[in-house]
Amino acid sequence: MAARSIILLLVVVGIAFASPVPAERQQKEKEIKEDKEVDTPSLMEAEAFDEDCKLVASWFDWNYAETRQHLRNQQEFEKLVEKAQGIWNFTIEEKIFAGSVFSRTPGAPTRLYFKSEDENNCPEDVQKPLRSFAEKTGLSVELHCGMRFSFFEQEDRVAKIDDILARQGFKHASSAIQPGDVILVSVERTRNMKYKPSEPQEDNSGDYDTLAGLVQNGYQDPIAKDILSDLGDTTGIFVSIMDNVGEPMEMDDHAYGGR
Repeated sequence: MAARSIILLLVVVGIAFASPVPAERQQKEKEIKEDKEVDTPSLMEAEAFDEDCKLVASWFDWNYAETRQHLRNQQEFEKLVEKAQGIWNFTIEEKIFAGSVFSRTPGAPTRLYFKSEDENNCPEDVQKPLRSFAEKTGLSVELHCGMRFSFFEQEDRVAKIDDILARQGFKHASSAIQPGDVILVSVERTRNMKYKPSEPQEDNSGDYDTLAGLVQNGYQDPIAKDILSDLGDTTGIFVSIMDNVGEPMEMDDHAYGGR
């Protein structure tokens, strides 16, 4: 009985002398845990990324390692484009960012486009973020300057195009901005239209130079000049006449990156 009393006494003493965890420490530990949860990708995110890599590798017949690096590089490119917008759109008077294109295949160069007076007149402060991007990814960045329109001006032109076509009674029309001052417009052929349906085009996804080259050489699409005359300047606009345009045009590219 005496031995049992001593054990109980020790337990009680241990409880009595155990110092409680201060509230400040509990709060600090909670904040540290929350920070770690924010900074560390969840297992589900990692698994989802891994699954994306497998799907992309299978679709394009790339090996897994290069596909994984390709998608990681794309994430870094998105950051570069966001920085480009911040530097060259909102901190200067005139917005000059004109678009971007990510590598079509692993290791291929990326592109940034800028509005300027000529192709040699690129932003002076562009080199530092490009060097940082190249160090992280191993990818080079091709600068395409001398664009006539910024991306935001192209968005404004697309809105005006949509309005003009709507006022003309087109129920189905779609527009897509491509790098190089190009806007692709697709409209359905109406009963009284004098233009025949456009010939089927070959899949030229990723070929940004053919149409851009026509624009740089001063080519004007006669259909665009006709049905979009209210726009005034139809430079870079290419119109396709379709028998049926039931859904918006799907493009394998966009201003903020790509595959």
